[in-house]
Amino acid sequence: MHFLTSGKASDVLKPGDHGSTYGGNPLVCAVASKVLDIFKEDDITGNVKAVGDYLKEKLEGMAKEYPFIKEVRGKGLLLGMEFDIPVTDIIKSALLDEKMVLINAGSNILRFIPCLLFQKEDVDDALERLKRVLNKFLKEKVSDDERRDFFAIVEEEDVEFIRLQFTDIFGTLKKISQ
Repeated sequence: MHFLTSGKASDVLKPGDHGSTYGGNPLVCAVASKVLDIFKEDDITGNVKAVGDYLKEKLEGMAKEYPFIKEVRGKGLLLGMEFDIPVTDIIKSALLDEKMVLINAGSNILRFIPCLLFQKEDVDDALERLKRVLNKFLKEKVSDDERRDFFAIVEEEDVEFIRLQFTDIFGTLKKISQ
């Protein structure tokens, strides 16, 4: 933060005196102390570990269900799910269809950073919504794969058909030219 002073203020405030918005003033220290008390009383860190482990386990299970999910990584309630497809359309669909806000980290990673007070029931609800979104993409991917397989078969058959036609034509031309 940069500031200019003049008059009496310039005699009192020297460079480095006002380097932080929160700079350890009594109000901020009292609030920080109370927050730490609440973390201890309500075992917030225990909740983060338990719910984070539960969320990671569920996400890893989903990674086995959906072929376009490559990896789940992270710790606690800061997790990422890497895809082999861009996640932009997944994020849009989650918001529009499921009223669920997701964020990305790069083009192919969904980032999960829920509230520290998130419960296992919240995880279950969020992942049911996410599954509905991913199922749409799974159907599209399967359809695309089936289409590609169909065209690959058609192309192989077409190539064989064309090869046979040329063989016949060249055979006929050979006979004519003799």
